[in-house]
Amino acid sequence: QPQNHKEAVKWLHQASIGGYTRAQYQLALCLHQGLGVHRNLYEAAKWYLKAAEGGYVRAMYNASLCYSSGVGLSQSRRQARKWMRRAADRGHSKAQFEHGLALFSVRHILSSLFPSIYNNRIMF
Repeated sequence: QPQNHKEAVKWLHQASIGGYTRAQYQLALCLHQGLGVHRNLYEAAKWYLKAAEGGYVRAMYNASLCYSSGVGLSQSRRQARKWMRRAADRGHSKAQFEHGLALFSVRHILSSLFPSIYNNRIMF
């Protein structure tokens, strides 16, 4: 079984280099989980991002999580929100949920800072 995993990773890597986004995502999963290859979160994040940039929706969600936690990529709330929104816009249900919760949080924070504006009582 492990030998099959190693060979599978070899072929996934070849397809990934060739630009096949689904292979890039699967390779990232293998690297993330250490399946058929030594676990490498930095390489996993790199391939999630590459697949996300190629339009692979699941990779967009995972790239967002990497940016959010700083695992494999430099932590960036802005990039995390960008990729979460892109995944949500393309129908990824977990991303839609996470993005929706984030919007509630942003509104709550803003209403705490600017209650007169967010409670429809604009004061001049």
